[in-house]
Amino acid sequence: MLRILAVDDDITVMRTLERLLRSKGHAVETASSGEAALAAVGAVRPDLVLLDVQMPPGIDGLETLARLRREAPAVPVIIMTGMHDVDVAVRAFKQGAIDFVSKPFDEAKLLGAIDAVAEARREARTRAVTPAESRNVVAVRSTTRPSAPALSADSSASRSPSALVRSISPTAVTTAVRPDHVAEKRSSDTTTTATSQ
Repeated sequence: MLRILAVDDDITVMRTLERLLRSKGHAVETASSGEAALAAVGAVRPDLVLLDVQMPPGIDGLETLARLRREAPAVPVIIMTGMHDVDVAVRAFKQGAIDFVSKPFDEAKLLGAIDAVAEARREARTRAVTPAESRNVVAVRSTTRPSAPALSADSSASRSPSALVRSISPTAVTTAVRPDHVAEKRSSDTTTTATSQ
């Protein structure tokens, strides 16, 4: 079970998420704006944040994401949006989102992304890794998990923004979500070189 903070200004979407996630055994808290989400994070201490992009009239989801990364860097964030915009997906990944779900969301994809977070937490407890390392594991898996096309396998217009991001800018996205893995690899390479000498 995860403690999930769902952030969306659409009450219908919020109620749908609550029913779906609670039916899977998760504890759900909600916020209807970016400001409310930031205020709730300290009290709720969520294992995961589901975050909408467009939430007028206050700060949008991308700005909320940027602030969350500063205030609660270990908490994984999945972006949800009805904007089928590759630029939004790129910005979300670069700011630290672990996945990007288009609305109306596919329940299987959303639950799959949530299950990846739960699995990473289980592994973190087993291996005694830090929460930040756990979030990074989820992000790496999200960038390597294939996304199913919405209409056809060879139509760029039918592909999800997250799938398009991975096809047009894999280096940017991978670098954005794997900085500590890059550092670990360099450290490992240095150790290997020193040992061989």
